Amino acid sequence: MTIQAQILELMQEIQARTESAIIMITMTWAWWPTWPTHVLVMYAGKAVEFGTGDEVFYNPLHPYTWGLLESLPA
Repeated sequence: MTIQAQILELMQEIQARTESAIIMITMTWAWWPTWPTHVLVMYAGKAVEFGTGDEVFYNPLHPYTWGLLESLPA
């Protein structure tokens, strides 16, 4: 987890320095509520939900998103 945090911090520094966007494709949810500005949830190759990190994390609308969030450890 420490290495993951260091990598995410480095990515944020590079993003700020280069004023660029980063697209991250992942199934790792631990960093999700704190970092991305926007989230796109895909299911079976189709986009099923899109919004800000807060919108999707705190008010999921699609059943697949609910399932993903329920899979997070307490």
